[in-house]
Amino acid sequence: MGRNGALWGDDPLEFRPQRWLEMSKRPSAYEFPAFQAGPRVCLGMNMAVLEAKLFLVTTLSRFHVAIAPGEQQERGYVLKSGLFMDGGLPLQLTPRLQPAASA
Repeated sequence: MGRNGALWGDDPLEFRPQRWLEMSKRPSAYEFPAFQAGPRVCLGMNMAVLEAKLFLVTTLSRFHVAIAPGEQQERGYVLKSGLFMDGGLPLQLTPRLQPAASA
């Protein structure tokens, strides 16, 4: 799925954030089943999504993330309540050096 040309085009291995800038449709209200949808949607959904984004940005700004040495990059997927990597994906986080201006 992560390298599927039908989903990502001719360059699935390239990092191109502009892929998501022009979304032709609104995300489905049922995109995150843990929060439900409709009149009984979880009141904390927006806060939880904001916290997840903040965690991701903070982690990626403080650490360089790479696949752990010796791990295979190609893995299968397991279908449960979502699509999960079979056996997970061990990562190695290395602290980033802070720019001198921020010290």
